[in-house]
This record gives sequence, C-alpha cells and structure tokens, in this order.
Amino acid sequence: MEDNEAADAGSLIVLFDRAQGAGSALSGAAAAADSDALDAAAWSLLVDLYDLGAAVVPRAEDLLLRAAEVGHTAVAAQLLDWCPAAAAGPGGSTALCLAARWGHLPVVRLLLRRGADPNGGRVLRPLLFACEGGDGNAGVVGALLEAGADSGVRCAGGARLSDRLREAGSWGLLALLS
Repeated sequence: MEDNEAADAGSLIVLFDRAQGAGSALSGAAAAADSDALDAAAWSLLVDLYDLGAAVVPRAEDLLLRAAEVGHTAVAAQLLDWCPAAAAGPGGSTALCLAARWGHLPVVRLLLRRGADPNGGRVLRPLLFACEGGDGNAGVVGALLEAGADSGVRCAGGARLSDRLREAGSWGLLALLS
C-alpha cells in the first residue's frame, strides 16, 4: 500500500469500522462469513497502515478500545502486544468496560487473561458496565466475578448495584452477585 492510499484512509479507526462491516472489500477473507477470517483480514489492513507511519495512526489504545467495543477478539489480541490491557480512553472507559458493556465474553476473558483489572478504576467499573446489558450479560458478569470483581460495588450516586438490579428486575444477575 502506498503512503497516499494510507492518507486517504484517514485513520485506522475508520478503516477498522469499514473492515468489520458486511459490505467491506477486504479481499477473499473478508467475504467469508467466518468472523475470525474477517478479523484476520481487518488486522492485516490495520498493520499495513500502522507500518506506514504515525501520520495516519491513532494510538494502539484507541484501536483496542474499539476492538473491545465491537467484539473483535483476534484484533484485540494483536493490539495487546502493543498496549496494556488497562488502556483507557479520554473518558476513562477501559477496553474491559466496553467489552463487558456489550457482552463480548471472549474479549472480556482475553483482557482478563492479559492483565486487565476486573475492578477497573475508581469510577468506571467493568461490573457496572456488564450489568447495564441486563441478564443477557450473565456470562460476562460471571467471568468478572470469577476474576475478582467486587460484587459490592456502588453505582453513581452511591446506590448499591444489587439494589439497582433488583429495581430493574435483573434477577439472573442479582443471583450471580449473591
């Protein structure tokens, strides 16, 4: 890929978003329905751009956050070779928080194995993010608790997480916290 082609791409995040879309033109691998093949193709293009220089390359941490948010385990695994699992965005959200929020259990497990703190920071806690996804995130909540997440964490305003789950009728998650 030539430098001008990389400049036209704008940023790796834009390319990453294009690569994960169903209509992307990422070679034969992207046309496959297999998500690992799509991840590999997206990663290949990301590496090509990354190798071209910093002018079009956002921080690896930003890409890790995006990969965690959309559930691209293979891409996240590669990015963890370039940045820490505890990488956080400008608002303080970590990759673990984002993967937990959207129920991406394989990414959550990967980040935990690679050293992400199951209790996150002082304010933004992965367990709170996971519980936002409701009972459908029971696997993620279970993985976080198994990794040592504090089940007594408090929500914004000081309310106990268990009280919020009870109010929301998330009985499956509430059972996991008990």
